[in-house]
Amino acid sequence: MHIVQFFDGVIPPPTYGGIERVVFWLTREFVKNGHRVTVVAHPNSPIVERLPDVTLVPLHPGNKDYRDLIPNDAEVIHFHNVPPIGNQPDKPFIVTEHGNRKRFRGYWPNTVFLSESHAKNHHGSVYVYNGIPKEDYPLNPEKLDYMLYMAKLDWRAKNAKTAINLSLDTGIALKLTGGNLWRSRKVWGLWLLRGLLKLDLLHNEGGVGGRRKLDLLQKARVLFYLINWHEPFGLAPHEALACGTPVLASPNGALAEYIDNGKNGFLVSDYKEACEALERLRDMSASETRHMAEYCRTSARSITDSAQAYLAMYETVIERGELYPPEDAKHIWFDPPHSKIIKR
Repeated sequence: MHIVQFFDGVIPPPTYGGIERVVFWLTREFVKNGHRVTVVAHPNSPIVERLPDVTLVPLHPGNKDYRDLIPNDAEVIHFHNVPPIGNQPDKPFIVTEHGNRKRFRGYWPNTVFLSESHAKNHHGSVYVYNGIPKEDYPLNPEKLDYMLYMAKLDWRAKNAKTAINLSLDTGIALKLTGGNLWRSRKVWGLWLLRGLLKLDLLHNEGGVGGRRKLDLLQKARVLFYLINWHEPFGLAPHEALACGTPVLASPNGALAEYIDNGKNGFLVSDYKEACEALERLRDMSASETRHMAEYCRTSARSITDSAQAYLAMYETVIERGELYPPEDAKHIWFDPPHSKIIKR
């Protein structure tokens, strides 16, 4: 099968870039399975250096019509961002929605979401879980006593403030990535003055990738993921789980679909529950920690399963032209239930 992967980012990304990494991982899986893959992406994408059998078609900002970039013999196109409505290709296609578009209207037919809750929040029903290449994230059941914050240093949606408060209140060290903590004015407010004597608990890691990122994931006692938004899927939790690191999560979006409370992490709905979960983790014996790490590894979703699910969808649209009646796409829009907020 000749598959086109379409996304306007750099594939693979130099450090951060969740969608970019998923596109790269899927492409690698398809190539492993003997498929021919063309990637339409940013001209600086180094994908051919990593996967020599792949063809890169540069997507320049000045391209007037993306359809001119699609090879004539392509059998299916997989869009990871949506070109303008009305410019649908004359070839079979699917579209993966990777985010939550609050004001977005006009979804294409064959739109696929990332989890059951992601689909329901958009009044859809078709989804494919993302996954990670587990072989890239080796299991490490030996943990150090720190909590890891691995996301953009964000105070509202990603809830960095709660992570810092948990560290100061429980005494567990916190390693923060995704920005420079000490350059944020929020850190120097009255909110943190109570913890001046405990600032040695906070470790600013900045932007991380490669070996350093893996090392942080493997050795953390727990990954902090008490997010205040409807998570479509969550790559970072799965990267942690594959390494044997449990996840402290809020019950928002897809998190409740793969965090098994008390087995591979904890789902908490308020600050007190979060503190109690951290204390429980620290009180675990070495054998209990190892057992949880092994279960974490098993529960992480694999990119192999994701690729197989997409291949089945490709075959469906090649054969039938649609995953579901096209008129169903007219009813897709972001309308979630109220999201629980964890704050202090």
